[in-house]
Amino acid sequence: MDKKIIVISPPEVLRNEKERVEELIKAGLDYFHVRKPGYKPGDTEQYLNQYSLDVRQKMILHHHYELAEKYDLRGIHITEKNKNRGYEKVYSHRQISISCHHPEELKDLSRNYAYAFLSPVMDSLSKQDYPAAFRLEGLINFLLNNKELPPVIALGGIHPGSVSKIKGLGFSGIALLGAIWPELSNLSDTLSPLENFMQIKDLVKVL
Repeated sequence: MDKKIIVISPPEVLRNEKERVEELIKAGLDYFHVRKPGYKPGDTEQYLNQYSLDVRQKMILHHHYELAEKYDLRGIHITEKNKNRGYEKVYSHRQISISCHHPEELKDLSRNYAYAFLSPVMDSLSKQDYPAAFRLEGLINFLLNNKELPPVIALGGIHPGSVSKIKGLGFSGIALLGAIWPELSNLSDTLSPLENFMQIKDLVKVL
């Protein structure tokens, strides 16, 4: 099975963000998660309005879920704040993913989720004082022995130099934030989002 690569938007709009996102989609990005925590519905609409339908159908929304309908987005992502509020039922016709912060949380999930983020698998690049939540070694048996889990996506601290650390652990793909956007991490400050993406894309094939 091909490993998924997901990119999460920067929390605030960056210079030329629209053009950068379009480049990532064109280069083969699987999904783009729109996470703008400070945005009100109107702000989110203005953001989504910039993009063509082709691009929006690769987008997953983290808040203001009703806009996934209006703008025909790919789906919604259930954040910690929005768990157990019935959104899975309301938007069952859309792709739905969810955030988890401990392996045991994954056991309670149905396979109806397209995938689940597990974070932080390593020390975060974009959030200071957000260290890894568990030992990677302990994930090997957990992920490989629990076959009924939805696909699990590794999030947190992933960059070209750390991808090898999660090889063979059973992840179905990776989600990226600090490793993609130069403004959010000193690890990517010399390359564009597209260059960072292409570098990681080649490494993920052997997860």
